[in-house]
Amino acid sequence: MQLKHEGRDAHIEQPQTGNPASTDPNQTVNTEGGAAVAGDVYTRGGDFVGRDQYVTINVEAAYDVRGLPNPYLGLRAYHYRDRTAFGGRHQAVQAALADLTAPGAKQALLFITGASGSGKSSFAQAGLLPALEAHYLERHRQVFRAVFRPSTDPLAMLADALGLLGLPELPSLELARFTPEEFARFLGENTPTDQVNLLVIDQFEELFTQAAQGQREVLFAWLAGLPEFEVTARTCSQRCVPTS
Repeated sequence: MQLKHEGRDAHIEQPQTGNPASTDPNQTVNTEGGAAVAGDVYTRGGDFVGRDQYVTINVEAAYDVRGLPNPYLGLRAYHYRDRTAFGGRHQAVQAALADLTAPGAKQALLFITGASGSGKSSFAQAGLLPALEAHYLERHRQVFRAVFRPSTDPLAMLADALGLLGLPELPSLELARFTPEEFARFLGENTPTDQVNLLVIDQFEELFTQAAQGQREVLFAWLAGLPEFEVTARTCSQRCVPTS
């Protein structure tokens, strides 16, 4: 096998028995920025010519991953418990974090949207949630978090999530009678002033595909009526992140 440099790309040449070496233009190796090659490299002119004009051969530097946990979860989404293995979305996480936590920011609701399978749930649960938690812990705030899917009974699922936030668990029928103002007051009266509640509504589209219209409209009204994010004695601190 031979490596022939032409411009930025190097073409791999496969010698054929009894014939001159032929070049397959589809077999290319991008050598822009230099190249690291393990093994021997032979070129037609005797030199390896790249932009930086060097070859590094260091087989002993191979990283041994035996015994380490596999960070790839296949088709399963990353959850909060997988946060240490989640990566690749740092800039997007920091941008969303800034939207929600910039000094003076009052935004309490952030929608994460995208194509199916693009990683919205993973981004929210393993990326944004831990970043928000770290942000508030550095500021000596107590952080409670909960994730729920609307399913066929979103008010019951929400009631369970509110319990995870340390709020009183109410029957879904009682919750359904709350006006947006009453729901906001319920949150404020039952959340300590040094506590931040982080709530992720995962698979938000289930409100359209599975939930009854009445429950859907109640939940939409509550989300629209969430109080602005402030830290006062009479206003609770809520961050709600639906993913769809």
